[in-house]
Amino acid sequence: MRGVDPDIKPVIGLVSDRHLRPWSKAFLDKLDCPYALVSHHWYYGTGPTADPDGVIACENVKNTYLHDTDEGLDFYKDELLADVWEKVRICVDEWNFCWGSGSNNAILISNALQLHFFGRNADKYHIREARFFMPVNEGMITVSATGSKVESSGKLFRFMAGHKGGNVVSCASDDSLDVLCTRHDGYYYVSAVNRSGAPCSIEADGFEIYDCIEISVGEFSFFSNDYKISAKSDASVGAYGILFFRMKEK
Repeated sequence: MRGVDPDIKPVIGLVSDRHLRPWSKAFLDKLDCPYALVSHHWYYGTGPTADPDGVIACENVKNTYLHDTDEGLDFYKDELLADVWEKVRICVDEWNFCWGSGSNNAILISNALQLHFFGRNADKYHIREARFFMPVNEGMITVSATGSKVESSGKLFRFMAGHKGGNVVSCASDDSLDVLCTRHDGYYYVSAVNRSGAPCSIEADGFEIYDCIEISVGEFSFFSNDYKISAKSDASVGAYGILFFRMKEK
């Protein structure tokens, strides 16, 4: 292939699950091919199950990337690829909390938290791009014999697209509110996920707020899909809600 196109960038697939790390190490030991990209596959939560435990899984979702670290990516960065880390870029090609659960409110919140994590930590973990592995009948679009429907995670991606082209701005997140802020076109674009069961308000003193939109859920559960999208008059977000808005310095 290089004989035809010397500029190709080979991608290697690695795994970081604890029980599979010896496989990744052995694979690299035997690899005789320069590469520039690593394809990363990782499910943060309960693994391959069509019926996640409703209580334990929801508690796990609330803690998704709470401390802005990822054990698997740390394994690449600090151990497996430490010698070549400065040259390597990560493609997050397969990710979610779990698979097989379809569209539901818990997966919506988990996807938002994971997208925030990738955005905030793109430099730290050399993340070049993040693809959504499960678009059809796994949370983004539901397809049946008679039609198709854009689900809550599909709506989420549309709103998250407002971050596209921006530079990530450092901002405070805590146990309740998870925030991603980017700056471009003269505005700050903010998305905020409320991990808690109580409403939160975002202080934005010195800024004008525009275009507040919230995705809210009726019940935070793997078995409910009763979300709604509504305009807001201020930067407040309800229990387990996701808020999007633009702001500009006064």
